Amino acid sequence: MTIEIPAKNYPAGKDQKGVHYDGFIEDETLIKQGLRGENGKYQRVIVLAGYKMIALLLRKNSDYGASVFQNPVLSADTSPEQGILVRMSDKVARLVSLTTPGKDQQVKTESVEDTLNDLTGYNILRIAARMVSLLK
Repeated sequence: MTIEIPAKNYPAGKDQKGVHYDGFIEDETLIKQGLRGENGKYQRVIVLAGYKMIALLLRKNSDYGASVFQNPVLSADTSPEQGILVRMSDKVARLVSLTTPGKDQQVKTESVEDTLNDLTGYNILRIAARMVSLLK
């Protein structure tokens, strides 16, 4: 993985497109070390799990479009970040429902794993939305 963002060329922690990247270069180095297993045998697994999560998130974002970075259509006064928190709240409620003993689930195709992946993805999107809001 090569990501070119020369920190010296962009003031105030922004790249050429204006995206904040505080600590990005250090993060990239840490990720490369993790892929090589330099800081412990589980770090490679953590990096690979992160890549898998990001790939899933990018596929879903491609399907849904960038709506998560816009005010919700049915609630124009709600910020994108607040909208994501509402989605996360729904996922936590779903997680509680899925893990309640004896509760018969009507939707059989959604697992605890799917719900946790969605929750993780929404948190990544929340962080990204926060970065986008700093540009405004």
